[in-house]
Amino acid sequence: MGQNFVGGLYDAAFNTIFTILLFLVIRNESLIGGARTGMLLFVALTSIVGAKLLAKHSWLYIIGTLGTALSIIIFAVFQNWLGIFLFALISGLATPFFSIPLSLAILNTIDENQLPWQKKYHMLLERDGLLGIARVISYIFLLILFTIYNKENVARNWMIATAIFPLIIGLLLYKQYKIKD
Repeated sequence: MGQNFVGGLYDAAFNTIFTILLFLVIRNESLIGGARTGMLLFVALTSIVGAKLLAKHSWLYIIGTLGTALSIIIFAVFQNWLGIFLFALISGLATPFFSIPLSLAILNTIDENQLPWQKKYHMLLERDGLLGIARVISYIFLLILFTIYNKENVARNWMIATAIFPLIIGLLLYKQYKIKD
Protein backbone atom coordinates (compact mmCIF):
# COMPACT_ATOMS: atom_id res chain seq x y z
CA MET A 1 0.00 0.00 0.00
CA GLY A 2 2.96 2.30 0.56
CA GLN A 3 3.70 2.29 -3.16
CA ASN A 4 0.21 3.58 -3.84
CA PHE A 5 0.49 6.42 -1.33
CA VAL A 6 3.80 7.52 -2.84
CA GLY A 7 2.28 7.10 -6.29
CA GLY A 8 -0.55 9.41 -5.27
CA LEU A 9 1.94 12.04 -4.15
CA TYR A 10 3.58 11.76 -7.54
CA ASP A 11 1.10 11.07 -10.32
CA ALA A 12 -1.65 13.71 -10.37
CA ALA A 13 0.50 16.71 -9.49
CA PHE A 14 3.22 15.52 -11.87
CA ASN A 15 0.81 15.29 -14.79
CA THR A 16 -0.59 18.74 -14.04
CA ILE A 17 2.83 20.39 -13.78
CA PHE A 18 4.15 18.45 -16.79
CA THR A 19 1.30 19.72 -18.94
CA ILE A 20 1.86 23.31 -17.77
CA LEU A 21 5.58 23.13 -18.57
CA LEU A 22 4.81 21.42 -21.86
CA PHE A 23 2.62 24.41 -22.72
CA LEU A 24 5.44 26.80 -21.89
CA VAL A 25 7.61 25.03 -24.48
CA ILE A 26 5.03 24.24 -27.20
CA ARG A 27 2.60 27.16 -26.68
CA ASN A 28 -0.16 25.54 -28.74
CA GLU A 29 -2.99 23.48 -27.24
CA SER A 30 -3.46 21.34 -30.35
CA LEU A 31 0.21 20.44 -30.48
CA ILE A 32 0.17 19.62 -26.76
CA GLY A 33 -2.79 17.30 -27.34
CA GLY A 34 -0.98 15.70 -30.26
CA ALA A 35 2.23 15.30 -28.27
CA ARG A 36 0.40 13.75 -25.30
CA THR A 37 -1.54 11.43 -27.62
CA GLY A 38 1.66 10.37 -29.36
CA MET A 39 3.31 9.67 -26.01
CA LEU A 40 0.35 7.56 -24.86
CA LEU A 41 0.29 5.57 -28.10
CA PHE A 42 4.01 4.88 -27.73
CA VAL A 43 3.42 3.68 -24.14
CA ALA A 44 0.59 1.45 -25.36
CA LEU A 45 2.89 -0.18 -27.89
CA THR A 46 5.76 -0.63 -25.46
CA SER A 47 3.34 -2.05 -22.87
CA ILE A 48 2.71 -5.06 -25.09
CA VAL A 49 6.40 -5.93 -25.08
CA GLY A 50 6.87 -4.84 -21.47
CA ALA A 51 4.13 -7.13 -20.17
CA LYS A 52 5.68 -10.13 -21.88
CA LEU A 53 9.14 -9.33 -20.56
CA LEU A 54 7.89 -8.68 -17.03
CA ALA A 55 6.08 -12.01 -17.00
CA LYS A 56 9.47 -13.71 -17.43
CA HIS A 57 11.69 -11.28 -15.51
CA SER A 58 9.98 -9.50 -12.61
CA TRP A 59 13.19 -7.64 -11.73
CA LEU A 60 12.76 -5.47 -14.85
CA TYR A 61 10.71 -3.02 -12.76
CA ILE A 62 14.13 -1.49 -12.07
CA ILE A 63 14.19 -0.24 -15.68
CA GLY A 64 10.85 1.45 -15.11
CA THR A 65 11.93 3.02 -11.85
CA LEU A 66 15.21 4.41 -13.14
CA GLY A 67 13.88 5.31 -16.59
CA THR A 68 10.91 7.22 -15.19
CA ALA A 69 13.12 9.19 -12.80
CA LEU A 70 15.66 9.90 -15.55
CA SER A 71 13.01 11.09 -18.02
CA ILE A 72 11.59 13.50 -15.42
CA ILE A 73 15.02 14.95 -14.68
CA ILE A 74 15.80 15.33 -18.39
CA PHE A 75 12.58 17.23 -19.03
CA ALA A 76 13.05 19.38 -15.93
CA VAL A 77 16.55 20.37 -17.05
CA PHE A 78 15.96 20.60 -20.81
CA GLN A 79 12.64 22.34 -21.27
CA ASN A 80 12.75 22.49 -25.03
CA TRP A 81 11.81 20.27 -27.98
CA LEU A 82 14.79 17.98 -27.37
CA GLY A 83 13.76 17.61 -23.71
CA ILE A 84 10.22 16.73 -24.79
CA PHE A 85 11.49 14.16 -27.28
CA LEU A 86 13.89 12.54 -24.79
CA PHE A 87 11.21 12.53 -22.10
CA ALA A 88 8.74 10.88 -24.48
CA LEU A 89 11.27 8.29 -25.62
CA ILE A 90 12.68 7.33 -22.22
CA SER A 91 9.41 7.48 -20.31
CA GLY A 92 7.65 5.65 -23.14
CA LEU A 93 10.12 2.81 -22.85
CA ALA A 94 10.13 2.85 -19.04
CA THR A 95 6.47 3.36 -18.19
CA PRO A 96 5.30 -0.24 -18.75
CA PHE A 97 8.11 -1.49 -16.52
CA PHE A 98 6.95 0.97 -13.85
CA SER A 99 3.16 0.91 -14.04
CA ILE A 100 2.60 -2.82 -14.57
CA PRO A 101 4.56 -3.94 -11.46
CA LEU A 102 2.89 -1.19 -9.44
CA SER A 103 -0.55 -2.45 -10.44
CA LEU A 104 0.49 -6.04 -9.86
CA ALA A 105 1.69 -5.18 -6.36
CA ILE A 106 -1.83 -4.47 -5.12
CA LEU A 107 -3.49 -7.22 -7.15
CA ASN A 108 -1.02 -9.86 -6.00
CA THR A 109 -1.42 -8.72 -2.40
CA ILE A 110 -5.17 -9.16 -2.70
CA ASP A 111 -4.77 -12.59 -4.32
CA GLU A 112 -2.40 -13.78 -1.60
CA ASN A 113 -4.94 -12.98 1.11
CA GLN A 114 -6.75 -16.21 1.97
CA LEU A 115 -10.13 -14.61 2.66
CA PRO A 116 -12.99 -15.16 0.21
CA TRP A 117 -13.20 -12.51 -2.51
CA GLN A 118 -16.29 -10.96 -0.91
CA LYS A 119 -14.18 -9.98 2.09
CA LYS A 120 -11.25 -8.52 0.16
CA TYR A 121 -12.85 -5.59 -1.67
CA HIS A 122 -11.83 -3.26 1.16
CA MET A 123 -8.22 -3.56 -0.03
CA LEU A 124 -9.14 -1.81 -3.29
CA LEU A 125 -10.99 0.84 -1.30
CA GLU A 126 -7.93 1.33 0.91
CA ARG A 127 -5.73 1.65 -2.18
CA ASP A 128 -8.01 4.26 -3.76
CA GLY A 129 -8.30 6.08 -0.44
CA LEU A 130 -4.53 6.28 -0.08
CA LEU A 131 -4.14 7.46 -3.67
CA GLY A 132 -6.79 10.13 -3.19
CA ILE A 133 -5.44 11.39 0.12
CA ALA A 134 -1.90 11.59 -1.27
CA ARG A 135 -3.10 13.44 -4.37
CA VAL A 136 -4.93 16.01 -2.26
CA ILE A 137 -1.84 16.46 -0.07
CA SER A 138 0.36 17.06 -3.13
CA TYR A 139 -2.09 19.60 -4.58
CA ILE A 140 -2.36 21.45 -1.25
CA PHE A 141 1.43 21.53 -1.01
CA LEU A 142 1.66 22.89 -4.57
CA LEU A 143 -1.01 25.48 -3.84
CA ILE A 144 0.97 26.73 -0.86
CA LEU A 145 4.18 26.87 -2.90
CA PHE A 146 2.46 28.64 -5.82
CA THR A 147 1.01 31.20 -3.40
CA ILE A 148 4.38 32.02 -1.85
CA TYR A 149 6.93 31.65 -4.67
CA ASN A 150 7.32 32.30 -8.39
CA LYS A 151 5.00 29.88 -10.16
CA GLU A 152 7.33 28.98 -13.02
CA ASN A 153 10.23 28.26 -10.64
CA VAL A 154 7.97 26.16 -8.42
CA ALA A 155 6.82 24.14 -11.43
CA ARG A 156 10.37 23.48 -12.62
CA ASN A 157 11.65 22.61 -9.17
CA TRP A 158 8.62 20.39 -8.56
CA MET A 159 9.57 18.37 -11.65
CA ILE A 160 13.05 17.76 -10.31
CA ALA A 161 11.71 16.91 -6.86
CA THR A 162 9.17 14.41 -8.23
CA ALA A 163 11.96 12.35 -9.76
CA ILE A 164 12.55 10.91 -6.29
CA PHE A 165 9.07 9.36 -6.10
CA PRO A 166 9.60 6.66 -8.77
CA LEU A 167 12.83 5.72 -6.98
CA ILE A 168 10.99 5.39 -3.65
CA ILE A 169 8.30 3.29 -5.34
CA GLY A 170 11.03 1.12 -6.85
CA LEU A 171 12.54 0.60 -3.40
CA LEU A 172 9.14 -0.37 -2.01
CA LEU A 173 8.60 -2.79 -4.90
CA TYR A 174 12.03 -4.27 -4.22
CA LYS A 175 11.10 -4.84 -0.59
CA GLN A 176 7.84 -6.48 -1.62
CA TYR A 177 9.56 -8.79 -4.12
CA LYS A 178 12.37 -9.56 -1.66
CA ILE A 179 9.89 -10.62 1.01
CA LYS A 180 8.26 -13.05 -1.44
CA ASP A 181 11.54 -14.66 -2.52
